[in-house]
Amino acid sequence: MTTSEERLSSLLEREAEISRLAGAIGGAADGRGGLVLVEGVAGVGKSTILAHAREQAGAGGCLILSARGDELERAFPFGLATQLLAEPTRRSPRAILRPASRSCTACTGWSPAWPSAAHC
Repeated sequence: MTTSEERLSSLLEREAEISRLAGAIGGAADGRGGLVLVEGVAGVGKSTILAHAREQAGAGGCLILSARGDELERAFPFGLATQLLAEPTRRSPRAILRPASRSCTACTGWSPAWPSAAHC
């Protein structure tokens, strides 16, 4: 059995959760942001459900970013955001920053000036 098949077999009776996550992924792919909170006691399958969601989102062409927080992370302002965005912005700054700037423009009317491609 592959890892993906093993994961699916452990998602029995999780149709409601999978459906909610699929809806959130579809919304994100359509440009509608959102937040999904996955909580529960240890061992109930939160990591498995999220691994399935990451797999589905990646298969749908979404950019997958992940970070892990712990007690020590509290000492670093925006530590999780830094984990999420450091590598992707290094590889392709426009791919990350341009969609964010469109959201900023839509909300505030302000639009950043982008340097020529030679500078990125």
